[in-house]
Amino acid sequence: MTGERHRHTRPHPKEAEIRALLREGYRDAEIRRRTGADVRTIARRRAEGGFGPATIRRRAPRKHPKDAEIRARLAAMSSEAIARELGVDRAAVRRIRRESGIRFVPPTYATAEEKWADRVRPAGEGHLEWTGERSTRSGSPVMRFREKSVSPAAVSFRKRTGRDPVGQVKAECGYPHCIAPAHVEDEPGRRRLREQFRFLTGGASPAPVCRHGHDQVVHGRFQPDGAPYCAECKREQRPVASPWSMTGSQGGVA
Repeated sequence: MTGERHRHTRPHPKEAEIRALLREGYRDAEIRRRTGADVRTIARRRAEGGFGPATIRRRAPRKHPKDAEIRARLAAMSSEAIARELGVDRAAVRRIRRESGIRFVPPTYATAEEKWADRVRPAGEGHLEWTGERSTRSGSPVMRFREKSVSPAAVSFRKRTGRDPVGQVKAECGYPHCIAPAHVEDEPGRRRLREQFRFLTGGASPAPVCRHGHDQVVHGRFQPDGAPYCAECKREQRPVASPWSMTGSQGGVA
């Protein structure tokens, strides 16, 4: 028993610093952080010295510059969506959500089109911008509906045409990742528009086959400026034939 009492009353290596911090009114946790002393040791010194409760409280966190905008969106948007829309750190949004106690309850959508409509906003000049999730690699709009991946651009295409797209759907308006229904095309539509642009700017018809023998009726594609290329060569990662290196009876132009 004597040994136990002696162990408890033995001065701490930072005894003087602990008592000085107690006199100044610091909390036990802060004294522990500064001295490394056990909280029980600090509490014992507080009681033995009659220092009373701490008077220095933890400083309140600095208010976020966009605190009001974040709080206004907490009930209607997820923390990730708020961070993306306002350009703020997700951790800051989550902290403000915890402080406010406001939960986000994801809405239930009957159709993919309903969810699509809730994730778009006008971007001027007829463009539509996606406010939902995006691919981490390309930044392309992505959407989950009933545990399945749905392309927002494909939804846009169906809204305009009433049919499912063929191949990948992309915007032809030049606005990055625009998903306005009037601005997106599937692969056949994209080829048709770009081929028309080629002819309007004086380009000749492509050759029937590329230099690797691929049928250009099937594999022929056009760049936005009308320059042709072979999609099969690109898929196989072969050197893609230039417009003037393709063979055929129509002027040698691909």
